[in-house]
Amino acid sequence: SRIPFSRIGKVGYFLLIDKENEIICSPAEKYNGEKPDIHVNLEELAGSGKIAKDTVYGVSSYVGAIADGDDIIVAVYPVREAWETGNAFMVVLLVNYAIVFAIIFLLIHRLTKKHVVKGVISLDNSLSKITEGDLEEKADFRDSIEFDKLSGGINYMVDSLKGLIKEAGERIDKELADD
Repeated sequence: SRIPFSRIGKVGYFLLIDKENEIICSPAEKYNGEKPDIHVNLEELAGSGKIAKDTVYGVSSYVGAIADGDDIIVAVYPVREAWETGNAFMVVLLVNYAIVFAIIFLLIHRLTKKHVVKGVISLDNSLSKITEGDLEEKADFRDSIEFDKLSGGINYMVDSLKGLIKEAGERIDKELADD
């Protein structure tokens, strides 16, 4: 009693077929009393539990069948609609992936800015002061192992430079004193 009113998706439908292979019930009783325009063996399909692809009333469709006593209930679902549903699903999936990618990108950007760019700017400021002659400046950015080593290397270089300047100054003072 529900078959004439039941739908699969937007335009898919059910047929009830008797043992003489005549349609007993169809949507709006459109095909009642006719032989179904289905080319697959419905009894085999009903026994297999599988779905077949066939042209039903001129429309490429997926066809499924289950036995109901001597009758067979046939489900007909147009391939076009299945692809539309699949395409809509893919669009939703791609939008979700884009959102997740954007969130991950923003997190990586924020973490990079917080930990890498901040360190580079801090060390650049220290190096600018050192190159301007302030040898008392200490590079001190130790948020990561890499920046700790880089800060240590810069500070070691400045200390070595101060030592060389002191030696050069002492040598010049000694040479001036000897003259």
